[in-house]
Amino acid sequence: MDRFDSTLIPPTSRQVVDAVLCHLEPRVYKSRRIRIAGAGRERCREDYLIERSNHPCFTLELVVSGKGTLELGGAKLALLPGHLFLYGPGIRFTMRTDPHAPMLKYFVEFFGGRPAELFHSGIIQPGEVRRLTDIEHLSELCDRLIAAGRGRSPHQQAICEAYLRLLLIKTTEATSHDRKSSVQLLENLERCRSLIEKNCHDIFNLRTLSRLAHLDASYICRLFKQFKLPSPHRYLNQCRMNRAVEILLTTDRPIKWVAASVGYLDPLHFSRNFRRQFGCSPRDFRETSVNRRSPRVSGSAREKV
Repeated sequence: MDRFDSTLIPPTSRQVVDAVLCHLEPRVYKSRRIRIAGAGRERCREDYLIERSNHPCFTLELVVSGKGTLELGGAKLALLPGHLFLYGPGIRFTMRTDPHAPMLKYFVEFFGGRPAELFHSGIIQPGEVRRLTDIEHLSELCDRLIAAGRGRSPHQQAICEAYLRLLLIKTTEATSHDRKSSVQLLENLERCRSLIEKNCHDIFNLRTLSRLAHLDASYICRLFKQFKLPSPHRYLNQCRMNRAVEILLTTDRPIKWVAASVGYLDPLHFSRNFRRQFGCSPRDFRETSVNRRSPRVSGSAREKV
């Protein structure tokens, strides 16, 4: 090992909350063995944005919940629970979270060893994104790796390396086993989410969603649970509330009209759910938001926004 010919590893992002981290190596250097530089579990803040053009070490990231967007090696895609990707030296990437559904994710940074040994056939390759369904098992392996990295064992690096290798192997099994089925699960999930987001004002219950998606209602519930998303009912309510906020901030429509436009037949039910979500009534929310604007925008002007 030559620690004199080394590169400092950039610090982890501060745009996170509820982070559990371990730091084992501050620099990348030549090493015959795999070295774990750091690992962590972190929940992204609403403004989370990372842009890197040449990270000095390899980094494996696993999205557990929430959603975002990723640009990796020139390709762009939406990040969802179950997405796992690998980047490293010479690979440009940009990752941001959806502010309405901040991501919870794991990462493992590592270097050293021989790439041909580590990234053998079947293992995820640098610059590649894979989708998987066995999130719970992989999350458990990541938690164990982080715990080992935060411990005081003299064999700390060896233990962490073993967990990394097992993580990569299990990832291969999870993504290669019945790949067609895994892709179909994600396609069904995306279809349900898209239907809810675009038709939240017309979807009144799970039965309606089931009919529109041409999927069994119990299957839809299991699908959302498998990808660690809120229940379909809660997801529908979140979409309704987000749409209600948009209307409240951009129009002077009566609260009764706002309630009906997002699918609530009962304005009182809408107001109770809104207060539960945001801590105030729709009317107070609108008045507070308008009062904070400078200069104040007239009602007619807001209608045109």
